[in-house]
Formats: sequence, structure tokens, C-alpha cells
Amino acid sequence: MKSRLCLAVAAVFAALFAASVEAQGVQCTTKAAADIVLLVDGSWSIGRLNFRQIRSFIAKLVQVFDISPRRVQFGLAQYSGDPRTEWNLNTYKDKQSLLTAVAALPYKGGNTLTGMALSYILEKNFKADAGARPNARKIGVLITDGKSQDDVALPSETLREMGVELYAVGIKNADEAELRTIATDPDDVHMYNVADFALLVEIVDDLTTNLCNSVKGPTIDDLYPPTNLVTSEPSHHSFRVTWDHSNSNFDRYRVEYQPLSGGSTEEVLVSGRTKTTVLTNLQPETEYLVNVYGLLEGEISEPLTGTETTTPIPGVRNLNVYDVTPTTMNVRWEPATGASGYMLLYTPVNATIPTVEKELKVGPDNTDLKLENLLPNTEYTVTIHALYGDLPSDPLSVQETTLPEDEPRNIWFSDITHSTINTHWDPAPGRVRKYVIKYKEPEDENIKEVEVPGSVTSVPLTGLTSQTEYEISATAVYDYGPSNPLTGRENTLVVPAPSNLRFSDIRENRFRIHWDHGAKDVALYRLSWVPSGGRDKKEMIINGDEKSQILDNLNPDTLYDVSLTAIYPDEMESEDLLGSQRTLSIRTTAHTPVTPTAPRNLQVYNATSHSLTVKWDPAIGRVRGYRVIYAPMTGDPIDEMVTVGARQNSVVLQKLDPDTPYSIKVVSVSRAGDGGQIIGNGRTKPLASVRNLRVYNPTMSSLNVIWDPAEGVVRRYKIHYVPTTEAGNEEVVTVPGNTHSTVLKKLNPDTPYDVTVVPVFDEGEGARKTSTGRTLIRGAPGSVQVFNPSTNSLNVRWTSAPGPVQQYRVIYTPQTGTRPAQYITVPANTNNVLLDRLQSDTEYSVNVVPMYANGEGDPGTDVGKTLPRGGPRNMRVYDATTNSLSVSWDHAEGAVQQYRIIYAPTVGDPIEEFTFVPGRRNNVLLQPLTADTPYRISVVAMYADGDGGQLTGDGKTVGLLEPRNLRVSDEWYTRFRVTWDPAPSPVLGYKLVYQPTGTNEKMELFVGDVTSYTPQNLKPGTPYDVDVYAIYDSGSSEPLAGQGTTLYLNVTGLRTYKVDWNTFCIEWNPHRAATSYRIKLQPVDAYSNGHQEVTISGAESTHCFTGLSPDSLYDATVYTQLPNLEGPGMQLQERTLVRPTEAPTEPPSPPPPPTIPPAREVCMGAKADLVFLIDGSWSIGDENFNKILQFCFDTIGALDNIGPTGMQISLVQFSDDAKAEFKLDTYSSKGMALAALQIIRYKGGNTKTGRALEFLYDNVFIYPNGMRKTVPKVLVVVTDGRSQDEVKKPALALQEAGYSVFVVGVADIDVTELKNIGSKPSTRHLFLVDDFDAFEKIQDELITFLCETATSTCPLIYLNGFTTPGFSMLQSFNLTEKDAASVAGVSTVPGSFNSYTAYSIHKDAHLLQPTIEVHPDGLPTTYTIMMLFRLLPTTTSEPFAIWQITDQDNKPEVGVLLDGNSKTLSYFNKDERGESQTITFDTEDMKKLFYGNFHKVHIMVNQNTVKLIVDCQEVEEKMANPAGNITTDGYEILGKLAKSRGPKGKSAPFEIQSFDIICSLGWVLRDKCCDLPSMRDEAKCPALPHACTCAQANIGPPGPPGPSGQGGSKGPRGERGPHGQPGPPGPRGELGPPGPQGLPGPQGANGLSLPGAPGRPGVKGDAGEPGLVGRTGSTGRMGPAGTSGPQGARGFPGIQGPPGPLGPRGSIGTTGVSGPPGQRGSQGQKGDIGSLGPIGPKGEKGDRGEFAPQNMMRAISRQVCEQLMNNHMRRVNSLINQIPNGYYSNRAVAGPPGPPGQPGTNGEVGESGPPGPPGFPGTPADQGRPGDRGTPGEKGEKGSQGIGKPGQRGLPGPPGPQGQSRTGPTGLPGPMGPLGPPGRPGHYGSRGPSGPPGYCDSSMCAGIPYNGYPGRYEPQPYRPETHVVPIERGEEEVIDQTETEIQSPGFSRLHS
Repeated sequence: MKSRLCLAVAAVFAALFAASVEAQGVQCTTKAAADIVLLVDGSWSIGRLNFRQIRSFIAKLVQVFDISPRRVQFGLAQYSGDPRTEWNLNTYKDKQSLLTAVAALPYKGGNTLTGMALSYILEKNFKADAGARPNARKIGVLITDGKSQDDVALPSETLREMGVELYAVGIKNADEAELRTIATDPDDVHMYNVADFALLVEIVDDLTTNLCNSVKGPTIDDLYPPTNLVTSEPSHHSFRVTWDHSNSNFDRYRVEYQPLSGGSTEEVLVSGRTKTTVLTNLQPETEYLVNVYGLLEGEISEPLTGTETTTPIPGVRNLNVYDVTPTTMNVRWEPATGASGYMLLYTPVNATIPTVEKELKVGPDNTDLKLENLLPNTEYTVTIHALYGDLPSDPLSVQETTLPEDEPRNIWFSDITHSTINTHWDPAPGRVRKYVIKYKEPEDENIKEVEVPGSVTSVPLTGLTSQTEYEISATAVYDYGPSNPLTGRENTLVVPAPSNLRFSDIRENRFRIHWDHGAKDVALYRLSWVPSGGRDKKEMIINGDEKSQILDNLNPDTLYDVSLTAIYPDEMESEDLLGSQRTLSIRTTAHTPVTPTAPRNLQVYNATSHSLTVKWDPAIGRVRGYRVIYAPMTGDPIDEMVTVGARQNSVVLQKLDPDTPYSIKVVSVSRAGDGGQIIGNGRTKPLASVRNLRVYNPTMSSLNVIWDPAEGVVRRYKIHYVPTTEAGNEEVVTVPGNTHSTVLKKLNPDTPYDVTVVPVFDEGEGARKTSTGRTLIRGAPGSVQVFNPSTNSLNVRWTSAPGPVQQYRVIYTPQTGTRPAQYITVPANTNNVLLDRLQSDTEYSVNVVPMYANGEGDPGTDVGKTLPRGGPRNMRVYDATTNSLSVSWDHAEGAVQQYRIIYAPTVGDPIEEFTFVPGRRNNVLLQPLTADTPYRISVVAMYADGDGGQLTGDGKTVGLLEPRNLRVSDEWYTRFRVTWDPAPSPVLGYKLVYQPTGTNEKMELFVGDVTSYTPQNLKPGTPYDVDVYAIYDSGSSEPLAGQGTTLYLNVTGLRTYKVDWNTFCIEWNPHRAATSYRIKLQPVDAYSNGHQEVTISGAESTHCFTGLSPDSLYDATVYTQLPNLEGPGMQLQERTLVRPTEAPTEPPSPPPPPTIPPAREVCMGAKADLVFLIDGSWSIGDENFNKILQFCFDTIGALDNIGPTGMQISLVQFSDDAKAEFKLDTYSSKGMALAALQIIRYKGGNTKTGRALEFLYDNVFIYPNGMRKTVPKVLVVVTDGRSQDEVKKPALALQEAGYSVFVVGVADIDVTELKNIGSKPSTRHLFLVDDFDAFEKIQDELITFLCETATSTCPLIYLNGFTTPGFSMLQSFNLTEKDAASVAGVSTVPGSFNSYTAYSIHKDAHLLQPTIEVHPDGLPTTYTIMMLFRLLPTTTSEPFAIWQITDQDNKPEVGVLLDGNSKTLSYFNKDERGESQTITFDTEDMKKLFYGNFHKVHIMVNQNTVKLIVDCQEVEEKMANPAGNITTDGYEILGKLAKSRGPKGKSAPFEIQSFDIICSLGWVLRDKCCDLPSMRDEAKCPALPHACTCAQANIGPPGPPGPSGQGGSKGPRGERGPHGQPGPPGPRGELGPPGPQGLPGPQGANGLSLPGAPGRPGVKGDAGEPGLVGRTGSTGRMGPAGTSGPQGARGFPGIQGPPGPLGPRGSIGTTGVSGPPGQRGSQGQKGDIGSLGPIGPKGEKGDRGEFAPQNMMRAISRQVCEQLMNNHMRRVNSLINQIPNGYYSNRAVAGPPGPPGQPGTNGEVGESGPPGPPGFPGTPADQGRPGDRGTPGEKGEKGSQGIGKPGQRGLPGPPGPQGQSRTGPTGLPGPMGPLGPPGRPGHYGSRGPSGPPGYCDSSMCAGIPYNGYPGRYEPQPYRPETHVVPIERGEEEVIDQTETEIQSPGFSRLHS
């Protein structure tokens, strides 16, 4: 055992080594590649503290190597009972990430099964899928501290045989013989064994040197590059590179290639036996530079260089456009060979509306497309590219014009009056939006128009001018525009005259006139009257709505002529309506006739087909009325009569027969009887005919007929049609009377027809109206010709058929076989077509049929025959090997799909075999074949429709060939390398046989499929005979013989220097192969001091001897050592000098008086609000509390300015509650703040850290107590124990508020709890020390990190679990859930998920903040703008700045602009010259920002670039001038419109969820867009806010204890708990008098692993029964997303329904209520003994207790070790006693009791658990009933302090002389210091709670004998060893390599 001084010296050496590596850059410099797997023992015997030293040891090994995929790779496996891979060889690709992984390596625990672990790394780690490289050296390093419990010899030998070089490092109890068995020879190079973990540092130099030599391997002679570079077979994406081998026999070749025009360099690695490769995935039409390097064991030759240019991409041929319509066209093309798809682009050339080019991508099998939604009558350019992956070919373009859109057809007019025309038309085809009807007079430029919906086909035109011709047009309007107009002309009629003039109320001087309106729109009437034959004409104007008028002041018995004229609004006047009437005569006494006279002046007029108007002058005399008698004058006349009154002198005779003459008689009737009569005649008009009959739109078999309706009530129309020139039957079609058109079908082509339309009335048929029309001609195409045949295609051409052909259908049918007819259709303007994919050598019948609008024309026919297919040509059989033949051929013609290769031996039993290759290949490798055998080979071309021709040839495999060109190189003292050229044929491997020349000591081994091997353990300076055999399946070849000789050892140039009275140094010329030197110093005089012997590294060539005698002669000898050899010694003599007399030393000067500490450089200019939260609980104690205050004193003393302009300090002490000792703004100077620390008094109490964190958040970090807005907030927490309440939630609140939290943990702490409190990353914010005296070890680093945070220009914000420098912009605008309600123009809405909150910015909300309050120091030089927002339907399309900074004149300086019109995003700022610059992004990817969904935008602003990232996908990066700084006198505004001016301008509405400006560019790599539904990956993203997950941190207070349940069924086997760490022995004090009973002391640290009384287990409750099943609900349709409603009441559960389809992610539901407890289960059978349960909470530190009596300790130790040894060995084979990785306490307050689970199955009986910590024997007590588990108790009060005093520290000794900067030999242990006087013992404290269980394995029990203590017990002085505990990073922490580090200006720090 080495003393503590030795351990300290070793620690100093380790620190020196680390500093040397860091400062001097010691590296293993080599180009060689090596795969190193570290196999680390993680068994129980290591222990956690020792495992940390193993981590440090591994880090030092890794430090010296170049870690990269091309150099050295490290993998690591940890083992105990079962091994596991911690990381693979290819996991970490750089040194920093590898060192980070080493620091976080978890401790496993378990048994020691080294043999299993060695087999594991062979099977799992040295594999290609784990990162092993084929030609890299394989090295394994074992690190263990004990003897394996299984066999290690066989797996070690297997690893070495597979070429793995093994190192074995043993520690402490390792078995040296076992290590030698594992390690590769020689042992002195590959085997190490140290007595303690602390001594690992002593072997680091030697081990890394040997590892470096193993990585380098033997030196390789000059490498000759390959020769004769040839490139061939160029294509658009590849070409072949071929070269010749040089004499260097390379392991591999590396082919590098890159475009000469610039671009990234790619590489391909091929085997050293290969001399050709194909470079693929190249760019077309690009010249490439090719370099071929030879690789041999990590060394690289000079390159062989050449160039080659790829060919252009083959394009598409024969692009055809057919079937063109107004809105569609079909496109077809010939397929391009090898294309992966096609890209079709089409764009209009002469479009009248804005359009963009459209793109279609299709697969390789789709060569026919239909383009839809085109513009009518528009020329399109159609372009096609063949795609080869992502590369397009040259374009092929055609142009075609769509047909014009059909306009409305057949315009006609009806119901024509003087002012209206009813316009009709046939509907236009397609989706018509509306019709526009325009009308005007021919000479008038004023056009009127009427719009009607697309479903209407008629409209009345009103307000027209009478007797005027109108030009009327109808236009169909589509989505893309209007059609051509359809125009017609029509005249309005004359204005109608009034009718039915009649008289009444006839008097002597007046009468009344009546009439009927001629039309409804009469404006005025002009009425004139004059006595018949007179000239005194009178007129009057009457309103147009009048129908009668009285004429008075007339002369009696006078006949008046009356004229009535209608005047219309257009000032047109109608014809006059005339009539006459006589006034009555004045009555006299003269006698009147008894009977009246006959009526006079009979008139019959206004004849219609069914009526006549009769009028007469009144008879003279007293008339009672008139009788009108009328009858037809033809046929059998029957009189009819009408009677009218005396005042009526006209009547209309109704219901007359048309076209019939009538006799009419009018008789006057009086009292005396009939008077006179008057007789007249009239004739009705005949029935009407149709008008405007037209025959139009002829086809080959139909005619369209249209007419204007006949006057009258037409019941139906008869349409008669008959051929004009042919004899045929007349046919009739009948249509209803309201129909005015029809289509005559099934007519003969090219025939004239007479068409007659007859209206049919109730009375009969009207007049006939006839017109003619002619059907179109039907024809056939002419000169159909089939020509230009190929093996699978025919060309067809023809001349056009007559008439309006719309398309041609080309039908082709094979004349033989069963294949059905096929056809293709081409446009009418096409007269040729290519028929492809035909059968070869087949005759086809081809018919060309014209397609008309109403049917097919006659076909044109021809016959053609395809050509026969040929087979492949020019077969070549080459590159014969023992088991393979290469075959190539020239391609067969046509589209070959595959080639079938048939081969069989021509001797023996010829069994045919076959293989297939794709049609694009023309070569194949046939294997495995029989050696030395002839083969017959046939190649058959296979087409889609069958086999083509075949080609046959012969080939022969070769015999078993031996390797060639044996060479011996790299001669070494114990080895040399044997290299040979491979056999020309593939081999299983090679066998190497070697022996010393002239002896029979033959060694034979199989080396695998390699071409070099290095035999080890050879004799130095000895010639060897070497034979190499090639091994095949069928045997081995003849040997290839050679000879090699090993080297000799020597050493030269030994000399002395720096000779002094007690020292001298030696130096020598370093030997190039030495791994170490053994140096021996022997004094010639045996009485002189200084006999020494030491071994140093082979990298050193000097050594100094110290501690020598003055004036003495010494012999110094240097031996050169190899790993297993030592050369002859080189010796010299040297005499030391006479010792000089030393001058006396001056005593040290006294220290200066205490003053205020000066500020450190790193803290200059620091500005932050700093709060110290210190633990004042009982576990601290007065003395340690003062140390904490001293720690705070030193930290505050390092700061610069204390006050409002610098650092503000507050200190909070906490135990059960928290108290602010002083606030942030209490002190404004450093001296006052430091003085305030002296008046703080120790509180005492329990440890309630969570409550203290809440107190900070609510009462300290608040503005009334001095907190400032724009400075960083920093918290330093100092604690020594676990919290007794929940800390995670209040700590998270502080972190999310942007506070930077540093945590200092002392002694017994919970690392997981402290990680939850501290900010991330924990490596920066978490510091652990062993005791309160070790603060100084972490104080420098803490102060540095703290001041870096305080000097940052950016405050800290909390993002995704990390604290990072930046600005929380939403918080700056008070847009938080707490404050948004008080902001005008803002409302909260659900965000991208319902659990996120977004803020709706209303229109003209005008959110504004002064820049000085948001960015008081301006913007950083580089930053990232991160926004998550949504544009609304109401968001303006005008440009607006979603965020901008303006100067005090409201002129923008920097911001982000969104333009909805152009769909662009712009970033603008001012550059260094003060000139504005705008960077605009307008790619397609960013236009989705304007589609109305939430999107996340990152704008990365760098010195010279601006990059836009949308939804975590990079969009574009653009160059920019370096930005200048901003003024802080202006404002920051959200949503302001770009055109808006002034301080109160308009702003746009939008929704924003997050907005931060991050002071780095690395955050983008962290952001996974987990807050976007389209980007969220549940496997990688954290839970949503307020989600109910298993990792819920919101743990409530402890619930009440539940009722005790009965015993449950047998549980599963438990896992072994971790062992406790033994506490250090304390010094034995003298027995003092007993003192009074002390207060309960804090819990003690872990004691010795002695058995204690096990705790009483609680009783497990029974499981509850599952609830009832609810009813099945039907699956509803997914509705649109609605707004979040209020939470409804919980419904009844439904029964189990069938599984429904996967629905969209719903919002987080509420937590269900707990179910009732289940029924009590029956008593289960007794289970097996269970294994260790989970570890219990660790108790707090208590007072040191007295030692137990030695006899009792020995007995207990013997009992414990026997039991544990037996249990331990029983569990070796079961391998079930592993524990989880790491040990972290997870103390949390219990939540409310959950519902009981279902009953579990009975488990096996668990094994006996380990004993608990030691306890003193207590008085036996009765066994009590097992009690329920209670809530954790509070910490006990602190015990009283002992009375004893520690001894005084001795004065420091004088400083020694300046030493040489060389490592000296290990010094002897110093004498033990005197013991201090013993303190008086304190009284026993009350017993503390039990600690975690300890563990004792066989290695720990080895030092405890069975027969008592080994010798007299000697108490030793207790020297506490203080060290900094490295932080073990948890698995949940991810260290991002891009995290920004805050540094003060001018400050730098080295990282190891």
C-alpha cells in the first residue's frame, strides 16, 4: 500500500499530464486508421468514486489521438454480469463529442464476467455495422479490477486470431496471470497492473505511446502510385475509370472526383485487387477531375490524375399534340431510354389574362397526358424534359393552339312590338358563367347591354325605338373570358293606334268618347273633332292612361268627325283612330215618327281570323236598342244575333270562322217595334303561318330547323320534310306550340331537303311555310400507306377525308395470333401516326376511320409487317478465375427488357443454370463455377412480348493458382511484414508457414483473405523461411516461397550534463524503435546514496538523478527496451561535485491587512441582478454557514461596480421558509454589500428548497424590490442536502422567466434534483464539492461563468428547456397570458395546438414600445429572428412590417416586411454606411406563409448573409452588406403598414404565438418545430404544454394514507439495489465524561457495510376489479375544427366499439376520476426470497459515532461476508441481479392515492435482500403489526457541538530551491505528523434514520480475517481529502455543439 502522500503525488502528476496535453498539444501523429474498442469493467467491485477515475483515465487515452472517420475511432463496451455497448466505433466522429460521451459514461454494476465480454466485443463491436473498417487496425483495451468469473483464454485467443491486438489494464485486485493470458505478446507492452485506481495516471504515458505505435504499425516503404489511368463508357451520369496496379500492392484504392468548374469532392473506395470502377451520380455535360490514390495500411500514395466529360442527358423524341379542344389537348411522346420520369411544362404564348407556367411530373411508364383547364383560342408552348433522378434532359418543345370557344348559336327574335324585342339563342357549350346581350341602332355608338345567368337563353329588350333596325349580339362569358359574339338584326314595329272607338252619353250638346289602349306605354293622346265638312277643328291633349273623354259645347243635331292619335315616349305618333257621331236634336212639340229610321253608314272593319268589328250611325227616332244579325255566306248559314243598347253604335262579332265571308244586318228597335235596317258584308282573315323559317347547322345526317311563332294560339307545329331531288316519302315531326325549333335526324348525307312548317290551331292548320337545306357529305381518307417498319413499330400516313373531320381513329390488328385489335385517335389536322409496342415479325391490318360530329366516315385500309427481332451480338467471355467467368455482348435491337444467360459445363453431367440481367446491362459475372472446367454459354434477348434471338459462346475456368510476388518488409526486432500479390482467382484466404532457416520449428496459420501479414514474437536477428499458400474451396495451391530476417538492438551517444553536488543528468541519441528505456544508477562506493533503477518512456532521451551523495562516483547504464525485448546496456561514469555552503534564507514577510477585494478582469463592466439563495437548515451548522458566507464574500468581492449602474446584490436564506436578508437595491457599493454579510445570522430548520424558489419568484425578483428590466437575472443556489418539498416546478418557472440559475451542491446531495434546479446545460450551471472547505476549487470557474452572463449584451431567455441569450419580444410588448388582457387591441386565441396561447393583433392596434426599453444596447452583430404567426383572411394584402424598429422620426431602420400582393417576405436594415438595404425572399416554399395557417420563420442575420428558414426547412440564403447599429431613440412596432406614416399609423391584423430574437445562429439547429402540427414528431418532441404524461412534473402534496389491504399475490423478482459506499474511519478520541442528552442530530453519512435491522415492509393492497363496459358509439364524420368550448360534464362510459380509423390529434382531455377500490384478494402462497428493492432516500449527515467493540465487529463482518459470498456465487449464472444505470435519488412528495390496478399474476419468490447499514444492537421488542407507509418526516434539529478543540496547524516550512522542469522519481513517504490533542467526546445523539443499504462483495471482504483483527490497531490522524466531483450528465440532457457561450470581451478560456 502506498501512503496518502504517494496518492497526492500521483494526483499532481495526473494534473501535470493533463495540463501538458492541453498546453503542449501532445498528439499521436499518424495517417494510419485504427478501430479501438475499450472494454471497461463496470462490476460492483469498482465503486462509483473509482469509476470516475476510470472515466478520467479513458479521457487521457482519447486525448492524444486524431479522432475522425478516416483516422482513429473509439468504441466502448461496459460489462459486469452482461455486457452492453455504450457507443459504437462510428458514433462519435470528433474528439470533443467523444470526450463528452466519456464524461457522461454511466456506471453499470454487477458481476465480473470478462470472458463473456471479450466474446461480446468480437461479435458486436468489431463489425462493419458497428463502424469497423475493413483495413483499419483492430485494437482492444480491457480495463478491469478483479478476476473473471468465467474463462478468458478462448475468447482472447479468438480475438487475436481475428487480428485484434489486445491490451489488458488491471487495477488493484486484478489477476496478473489472467491479464497476461488476455494481452497480446509481448506482455510488457500490452499488459499493465496498478495497485490502486489513483495510480492509473502513472501508466497513461506508457500506454498511450504503445497504443500509438500499434496504430501506426510498421513503417511502409515509398508507395508507387497506380499507372495508366483510362476513362471509358461515359454517359450523362457515369463513366468508368480503369488503371494498372503498381508494385506497391495496395490494400485499397481511393478514387476522388470533382467537377473542374468547382464543387464538392466525392470519393469511392475499392479493393486493392480491383483496377476499375464506375463513378455514378455525376452531372451531365460536366468535365471531371479524377485522382486515384493507393492505400496501404493507412498510408496514401501520390495520385494518378485524369479527366473525363459526361455526355448530355438523352432527351425525348417525337412530341405530338392531338385531340385539341377549346380547353384541353392531349400530348404523347416516345419514351426515353433509362429515364426515371418526365417533366412537362406548358404555358400560353398569347394569353389575354395573367398566367404562370404550369408543370406536371409523371413516371417513366406514362408517355401520354391530357392537359386540362386551358384557355380557348390560345397558343401554347408545350415543353418536355426526360428526368434522370433530379437531372432534366434538354427540352423538346412544340406549339399548338386551342380551339376557339363555341359562341352561342342560332339567335332569333319573337314577340316584337314597337318598343320590345324578345331575344332567344341556343346555349353555348361548356361552363358558361353568364351571357351578355348588347344592342344598338346601326348608326348609334351608344351600346346598351343586358346580363343574364348562364342558365338563361332568352331575354326581353325593352325601351326600344319604334320602326328602328337594331343590331343585337349575344356573348357567352366563361371563367377565362368572353366568347365571340353571335349577332342578329331585327326591326321594331310601328307604334300601335288605339282601337275600338265608341260613343256614349250622347246629348244635344255633348257625348262621351271611349277607346282601348293600343299599348301600355302611351304617353299622351291627341283628340280632335270637327263638324263633318266643317273647318272649325278643335284639339285637346289627354294623359296616356285615360280611356274616355267627354266632348261638350257641341251643336245639336250635328255630325262630328272625331280623330284620336296616340303619342309615345319616343315622340312617335300612331295612326289616327277615326269615328263619327251626331249630337241629338233639340226636342220640340212636333210629332215624331212612331218607328225609328234605319241605322246609317254601316261599316265592317278590323277583321281578324275570328272577329269582325261592326259600326253604324244611330237611327233617327226614339230607339230602344239595335239587333245585329250575322251569318256566313257559304255553306249552311245559320243566323246569329247580338243585341246592344240604344246608346251603343258598334259591336265586335266574336268566334267567327277564319277566312269566311259574313252577311251583317243591323236593325233599330223601338217600343213600336223594329225600325229600319241596314245590311253590309265582311270577311275574316285566314289562319296565320310561321315567320322567319330557317334551316341551319347541317351535319351528314341531321338538319336544324327554327322559326318565329305564328300569331294566335298555336297548339302544335307540324314539320314536313322530304328529299328535294330524290323520290321519297314525306316525313312529319310534331312539336308543341311553345316550341319553335327542332332537329331532323337520320337523314341521308349530301342530300337537299324541303322543310315545311305548319302551325296547327284549334280551328285547324294555318298557312304552310317552306325552306330548304342540304346535309353534309360523308367521305373516307385517301392514300392510306403503312411504311418505315421496325421490329416493334409501323408508320401510317394518309390524305385528309372530305368534310369537317374532327378526329381520325387508326385501328390496327395483327393478322395472326389472338391479340385483339387496338386503336389510337389523332386530331383532324394530323395525317400520320406511329404505331409502337407491336409484335415483331407480325403482319398488321391498319384502318384509318374519319370521325365526324355525328358519326364515322368510311375507313381507308392498308397492311404492314414489323421486322423480325435479332439477338445479341459479339459475345465475349473473359476474366476467367477458378470459380467465375465474365461475359459481355453487344445489345440486341429494340426495347430489350432482360437478358437470360444460360450456362452449363460441357463435360461431366451438364446441368443447365441460368440467370437474368436488366435490358440496360450487357455483361454478367457467372459464379460459382467449377475450377478448370469448360462451359457453354448462351445469351437470349427477352422482350415484352417474348424472346428474341440468342447468341452462344464458350469459356473455361482456370485452375488453382498460387499467389505471386512475395515480399518481406518492415523488418523489426520481433517481426517483419510478409506481403504478396493476390492469386488471379478469388480465394477463401491464404495460409502462411514460416520457420527459422535450418530448423524444424515450423509455424502455420490461416490469415484470411488478406495480402499481407506480420508474424509476431520472432527471434531478433534471425533469418526465416516463409511460404504462402492460396486456399480455395477445392484445396490449396502450390506455395509461394521467400525469406525474411529480423533486426538487432543497440543504443548510442550516451553522455552527462548538469552535474551538481547531489544530481546529474544523462542524455543519449533516441532509438527509433524503443518503446521504453531501463536506466540503472549504481554508486561505485557502496556507502554512497543514490542506488536507482527506473523505466521511462521511449519518447524520452534524457534522465536526471537526484538525491546523490556529494563528490561520489556513479555508474549509469541505459538499456533499450522493446515491448518484449531489452538490448545490451550502454554505460558511463560520472562524479558529483563537492557540496557548496548555502546562504541562510530570509523569513517570509507578513501578509497585508485585509481590504476590499479588487474586481477581476472578467467581471469588469458586469451588469446584472444577482441573488444568492443559501441553505440555512440544521444540516449546515454554524461553522459551515460561515463558510458559505465567506464563499458569498469572495464571489461578491470579484465583482466590479455594485449599484444601479452595475451589479445589484440580494441574499436570501432559507430553511423551513425563506427570508430576504437584503433586497437588490439595498446597497449601492461593494463595501456595504460585503459588510452586510457579517450581520447575517444562521436560521436553522428543515430544507424546503422549493418553497424558497417560489419566494424568490414572488418576492425578490420583482420591480418594487429593485429588479431592473433590461439586465440579466442571475441566481446562485448553495445547498448541502435534498429538499423536503418539490423543486422542479418552481425551478422551471424561474428558468422559463429567463433567469440564469447556478447551483452549488455540497457533500450529500441529489444530483438529479440539482439538475432540475439549475439552468441548462448542467456542465455550465452545476458545481459539486465534497465539503464546505472545497469552495475555492470551483469558485474561479463559477465567477467566470457568472460574470460572462452578467457582461452579455443580450439578456437570457428560456427556450425549449434551455437558457440562451436573446430577447423575448412578446414579453417586451406585454403579450403574455398574464398581461395581454390589459393591452388594447389584443385578444388571446388558441395557437397552433389548443394547449398553446396565441395573441390576435387587431386591426390598427398599433403596438409600440420605446427601443431603449427593448434593446438598450442595440442589436447584436449576428442574431436569429424567430416568429410563429398566422395571417388571417382579414389580413391586408398591402405590405406591412410584422416587426420593425424606427428612429425618433418614425423612419424604419430594421424589420421584417410581408407583402400579400407579391407573396414575398423581406428583411431590411441599414448597413455600415447607413444606407438602407432590403433582402427579399420570393421562392415558392415561403409563399405558404400567406395561406392562413400557423408557420414558423427563422431569419438568420449574419455579417454578410441573411438566411430564411420556414417551418425548420431552409428556403434561401442571400448576400447582404454588414449591418450597422440601430438608434435607441426610436420605437419598436408590430404590424405597421408600410405606407402608413407618422407615430399613429395603421396596422394589419394577424395572430402571433411566439416571437424571440436569439443572439446566436445556432438555435435553428435545435429547433425541431415541435409546435407545428405538420412538423411534430411525437417520438422526438417533448409533451405539449399542460399535457398529462407519465413524466408530469406537477406533483401535488402528499395524500392521506390509504386503508391497509390484505396480503397480495406473490410479486415478481426484484432487482438488486446498489451498494453503499464505506465511510472513512475517524480518529479515536479519548473517553470523556458523559454529557447531557443532545438535540436530535442530522442524519449521518453512509457507514460501514455492516448489517442493520431491516425495516418493516408495508402491506400491499389488493387490485380492484375493472369497471363496466360502456355502449358502442357509432363512428361519426370528422367535422370542421371548431373553437374550444367550455368543458362539459363527464358522460357515461360506452361499451367497447370496433377500432375506428385513425383520427386527427385531439386536444388534451381532462383527468378521469378514480375508480372504487377492488375486493380484497385471497391470501397468496409464500413467495421466494426477493432480491434487493429500490434504494431508499439517503439520510442527512449526523455526528460521528463511537466505534463498536472489535470482537463484535469481527463477528458481524464474518457473518455478513459469508452470507454475501454464498449469495453472490449463487447468482453468477442467473445474471439477473443487475441494477439500472446510474444512481439518482428521485425524492418526490407522494400524490393522492390512485385507483387500484387489476390483480397481477403470482411471481416467483425473490432472493434475500442485502443487509442494511450498521446499527447498534437494540433491546428486542415484540413484533408489531406492519404499519402503513407514512409521509417523510422533517429533518431533525441540529445536535449540540462538542467541546473539544482541534489542534493548531503548524507553520509552513521554508520554500525549497527552484527545481528542474523534469519529472523526478517517486519520493519516499514523508514522516507522519504529530497527532493533535484529543477532543473531549460529546454525548451520544439520538439515533438518526436508516441510510441506504450497503453492499459487500468478495473483494471488500478480502481484508477482514476470520480469526480476529490482524495486529494491533493503530489510530491514524484523519486527513479529509477534498476534490471536485465531475458532473455525470443525465441521459435526458442533450449537449448541443452549437450552443452559444457568453464571454466577456477579451476573456478566453482553454478547454481540455
